[in-house]
Amino acid sequence: MIAGASSGSLNAVALNAILRTEDGESPAKYSYTWDDYKKLLFDLRNSDVYDVSPGGIVRIFTNNIPSGYILNTAPLLKLLKKVIEGKMDFKIMKDLYLPTYISTVDPVTGKEYRFSNRNPQHARLPVVDVLMASCAIPIAFQLRKIKGFSKVRAFIDGGTGRDGIPVEAMRKENCEEIYVISKMRGNKKKEYKTGIAIPVPKLLKNAIQAFEVL
Repeated sequence: MIAGASSGSLNAVALNAILRTEDGESPAKYSYTWDDYKKLLFDLRNSDVYDVSPGGIVRIFTNNIPSGYILNTAPLLKLLKKVIEGKMDFKIMKDLYLPTYISTVDPVTGKEYRFSNRNPQHARLPVVDVLMASCAIPIAFQLRKIKGFSKVRAFIDGGTGRDGIPVEAMRKENCEEIYVISKMRGNKKKEYKTGIAIPVPKLLKNAIQAFEVL
């Protein structure tokens, strides 16, 4: 079983493809290796994640900030579709090889929401949509909707809630051993709090909600 939040959700999906290949279960056309993933990461540029074109910079001020975010992540959406749908053949959640949880956060309540490929309600949701939601850094990136899922209007980064280190899903599955990979260092404990819905508009609202859950 694998669980991931924020950029860790990308790792979770990549591990599905890599381990499927190592198990000999991947069609030759969709084999994906550690070297493939390392190359993707090491070759990644800012322009692969958000729009840094002259027009994109102008739209930061004319469109993005008035809409409550700063950077347009259309390039990241395009990249994920190319790699995850085109090279890994993971189009909907049920396509994932291993039991997988991907965490997001409801920006209104601050509560985490976990998507699972074993949950019938999530099985046909687009993998890329779920990943974009899990990686929607508050303020920086636009809140993301997930096609076919209407319980929550839109989501923010899964790392801003209780699942910053997403071990709770593993605990509820009664896993005997849990391996944690996290960028967090040191022994300082971090307390996660739920967010508060505050009736202020656009960018300021996103900022307050983001810092409430950090």
